[in-house]
Amino acid sequence: MALWHDKRGRFSPLRAVTLPFLIAPVIALIYFALVGDLGARPRTEAIHEVGLWGLRFLMASLFITPLRRIARYALLIDVRRMIGVASFSYMVLHFILYIADETYDMGVVVSEIVLRIYLTIGFTGWLGMMVLGLTSNDYMVRQLGGLRWRNLHRLVYPITVLGCIHYFMQSKLEVFEPTWISGIFASRAPTSSHSG
Repeated sequence: MALWHDKRGRFSPLRAVTLPFLIAPVIALIYFALVGDLGARPRTEAIHEVGLWGLRFLMASLFITPLRRIARYALLIDVRRMIGVASFSYMVLHFILYIADETYDMGVVVSEIVLRIYLTIGFTGWLGMMVLGLTSNDYMVRQLGGLRWRNLHRLVYPITVLGCIHYFMQSKLEVFEPTWISGIFASRAPTSSHSG
């Protein structure tokens, strides 16, 4: 089924509008890489940009539910999973680019993850995103049952915390955006009486 179709197989204008926004960052990154406009350390810049967009899309997916309630626009739910899967895809690419930057030396990759706390935190969050991404389909909803699936996917909140910490720690002196993103997430994070 095409990405711009809803679950019933019909054309969805909302999905069709959302899709270009989800792929635009990676297209822009490819363009800037081809024209040599990624700065003095292009591979590092690409790794950071892809990871940042993964976190941005993760945050956007968290805001779909309250936005739907505020706007009273139920169709927004139709793109929540789409945005979440895009976030997962960007984070997978983030890790692949990191491995490539280490010349595919998995010994170095593993030792760096173990020895550098911000990488340990980021990788833990990445593993969580893998679980959510691989179970983010109708088949897994049926296999797990709706309640267990929803409980599993509430892990998105601690995963987002780990992502924010990872981003903040690796940003070193440039902490404006990670601080801003963390503050927005804190305003969305559920309390004990509310989640999802």
